[in-house]
Amino acid sequence: MLDWRISLGTFVILITVFAIIWPRVSTNWEQEFRTAYESISDDTPIISDAFNVYLNEDRNTLIYVKEECDVEDIQQGFLMHVTPSNTEDIRENRRESGFNNYDFDFDAYGLRFDGKCVIQFNLPGYDITHIRTGQYIKEGDEFTNIWIAEAFIGQE
Repeated sequence: MLDWRISLGTFVILITVFAIIWPRVSTNWEQEFRTAYESISDDTPIISDAFNVYLNEDRNTLIYVKEECDVEDIQQGFLMHVTPSNTEDIRENRRESGFNNYDFDFDAYGLRFDGKCVIQFNLPGYDITHIRTGQYIKEGDEFTNIWIAEAFIGQE
């Protein structure tokens, strides 16, 4: 059995390492979101709704932005339905619906800073024709949409 002093010493070392490393990781994470936000500053969103959604084709990402964002704005789940141009790119269990489902929570892909909420969502590596996104409330097995919007990609 470990002596409590060894356990305490290990704990203190881990906390110290975390305290030294975390500010660097946190700063890099925030800088990445600030850079994404700045990269779309002159762009027109592909979707304008509760969040403006931008397509960054160079990075194959969607960037969601809400300029004046409260915690309440990001508490609910986000839906993301992606329709590929080739049906072979749809997961087999999703082929009947015609799209791949990539629903997500803000905490997994987003950051709140300077009163803004910014989400970076990496798109799959196949050609996309349609994106449907929004937010929903889930209560038990029931889903209620807060907002839903869609965009056709690569079509004039």
